[in-house]
Amino acid sequence: MEITNTIKWALAVLLAGTVAANDLEKGFVSPPAEARLHAYWWWLNGNVTKEAITRDLEAMKEKGFGGALITDAGGANQDGNLQVPAGPVFGSAAWRELYCHALREGARLKVEMALNIQSGWNLGGPSVTPEDAAKILCYTETIVKGPGPVTVNLVAPQARSGLLREVAVVAVPDRAPTIAAEVTASSSHKDYPVSYVSDNAMGTFWVSDGIASSTNALAWIRVSF
Repeated sequence: MEITNTIKWALAVLLAGTVAANDLEKGFVSPPAEARLHAYWWWLNGNVTKEAITRDLEAMKEKGFGGALITDAGGANQDGNLQVPAGPVFGSAAWRELYCHALREGARLKVEMALNIQSGWNLGGPSVTPEDAAKILCYTETIVKGPGPVTVNLVAPQARSGLLREVAVVAVPDRAPTIAAEVTASSSHKDYPVSYVSDNAMGTFWVSDGIASSTNALAWIRVSF
């Protein structure tokens, strides 16, 4: 990534005609701040300390990094590994103190700081109530037979944290024939099989095998009618 950014910088200054050849060579040896590598800095399960933050940032500075993107998330327990003990909850007062320490140390070392504004895939923090949190639009389906008036209790979608607000009821005439389909995939993660594609559940999904993706192999889903 450092090479890529440096090449972009070099092309930009060449096109602009603002730097001599010898200065361009110096730029490759010692890239400017905007062309240096930025680390994807994973705060694993929030398990960080002020001492570890300072140590990491000083190491980045020593190795020539230009910045770091803080990402607070778990993931250590994937594929049967042990979970890392949890640190302060994302967005809590203790966590914000660590974050401010990272900003101060980044400014001291001239290492640019950036933040992924969520923990894992979840936006917000402990002070955000379910009413103000990120939401999903979910639905259920009830099939009725006509013609004529029909009285039926509609099944409510699944609620999270006791929060559910109805936004619409839509009636659609069903004139399409039922079409059977077989779904297969190149590979599946053991916890997210390809059968999740067609199980009619809103909360499930398919994930390809990580081994296949690590070898740059293309993952595919085939739907056969």
